[in-house]
Amino acid sequence: PLSAGTTYKSEILISDPNNGFTSLQNSSPTFGYDSLMNQYYPHNAYLCKEQVHTFNFNAKDPDGDSLAYSLATPLDCHAFNWPAGPVTKAAPYDTISWASSYNTNNPLGIGSYMYIDAVTGDLTSYASTIGVYVFSVRIEEWRELNGVWGKIGEVVQDIQYETIDCELNNAPTITIDEHLEDGIFIDSNYSMLIQLPYYDTLQLSYDAFIEREMCLKIAARDLDSNVNIFQQILKDSVSVYCELSLFNNGLDSTSNNATFFNDSALSNVNSNFCWTPLCQDMSGSPYYVYFYSKDISCFAYHTSILEVEINLKMPTNYPPSITEMTDNAALLDSAYTDTIKLKYTVEVGKKICYPISAKDEDIYNSVSDYLSLQIQSFKNEEDVNVQQYDFVGDENFSLAISDLCWKPTCIDMEYSPFTATFISRDDACISDTAVLQIEFEIIEPTTFEIDSVIPNVFSPNSNGINDYFEIPDVELNYCFDTDFSIKIFTRWGKKVFEDNKVNFRWDGTTRGGSLCADGVYFYNIESPLPVAPKKGTITIIR
Repeated sequence: PLSAGTTYKSEILISDPNNGFTSLQNSSPTFGYDSLMNQYYPHNAYLCKEQVHTFNFNAKDPDGDSLAYSLATPLDCHAFNWPAGPVTKAAPYDTISWASSYNTNNPLGIGSYMYIDAVTGDLTSYASTIGVYVFSVRIEEWRELNGVWGKIGEVVQDIQYETIDCELNNAPTITIDEHLEDGIFIDSNYSMLIQLPYYDTLQLSYDAFIEREMCLKIAARDLDSNVNIFQQILKDSVSVYCELSLFNNGLDSTSNNATFFNDSALSNVNSNFCWTPLCQDMSGSPYYVYFYSKDISCFAYHTSILEVEINLKMPTNYPPSITEMTDNAALLDSAYTDTIKLKYTVEVGKKICYPISAKDEDIYNSVSDYLSLQIQSFKNEEDVNVQQYDFVGDENFSLAISDLCWKPTCIDMEYSPFTATFISRDDACISDTAVLQIEFEIIEPTTFEIDSVIPNVFSPNSNGINDYFEIPDVELNYCFDTDFSIKIFTRWGKKVFEDNKVNFRWDGTTRGGSLCADGVYFYNIESPLPVAPKKGTITIIR
């Protein structure tokens, strides 16, 4: 305005013997290029009366030097002879003389202010009076040389601005225009807020469901029309962006599959925020996402903030059911939350198999819950475990099945009763379980299945082959209170062996430990067991 010009001064340090260097390669910083306005800085050199003006000088240094910003006193003008050009002189250069109420740190006069951030280069000003003003921005270059930081150059730019009357610049609005779930439109409850100006952070809240994509269409609008110094009618440019670093509240953002693309346009802009929450995200709920709408006015920037609280929800999940199917199959279709407790009686020495089943009818996103069925323990109250049993367990959708097979022994019977604890667990985000406990009381057999033929000869010579006289295929299962008795005599009626257990073993010695001579011996068995014969002979051959 008013044929205003811009003056630059650049000083570059070439050598400094005091600091140990004599040749320095350095490029001056530049004020950069504004791609939005298609101009080099500065542009649109005017301020709006009684409105805050913000501007970033966006200086770049090709050498990566550290830059420091400050206000400076503008240089004075020299005589200009047309067409020969201005009169030049060597440094030091003359500076202007400030009028009353004006100075380097307040070039706009009474009731106004101007300051610049030394680190970012953000210049903020407020002018209360219409007029033409001049000020300077100094950019100092600092570099570490031989371990010492030193100033190696500076660029000073004189800038002339005019303060004019402008339309009031309002902050842009921002809201959620549409809400979709798995691509299906849900609502547009907040879309009308795009028309309402506000100055505080807009806070909205939404529910999101695990493993369902939530998409929020974030819309921003700025309808200001500002008259610039060329009397052109312009709409503010507006951008919308999101800081996902604030989103995850400590969680890894990549695990949450959240997407949002920053965008900008004239007057209206929108972009979709989409997220498919996963099970591991439940523990961090609620989450907060912050969206920012920033207008790009010719003279001032305003930013509006949208805070979206996202509460993660899980579909209704019912616990699985679990039971033993032989006698209690109806429990598989029952709803319960406590441990199921059953009680059975088993006979020592007889193999049992009980089918254990777990069931879960929950379906979410067209997928049934995945079940696991396991046995946790099989022991008595003193933590004595069953000697041997078979239970593989199972994993499957909706229904898991596995058999508990077990042949109680006399040793098991000694520590009876035993409790088998089964657990079924679904794969919901907050997993539910079902527990089944079966108590087994071990009793003596009511019928015997022994039908062995007793041998009539053995050779107790310690070679590991046929060293004992015993009833074959008889296990330890029949060793309690079976009224069993065996007595062995010589041909002259002398008793050499006696036992009351069906799993007896005679090694061919007397009760005193002496070897019995080879020959024929007679035995007599008294027992309800169906062993045959009850009386007979046994011959020792070594």
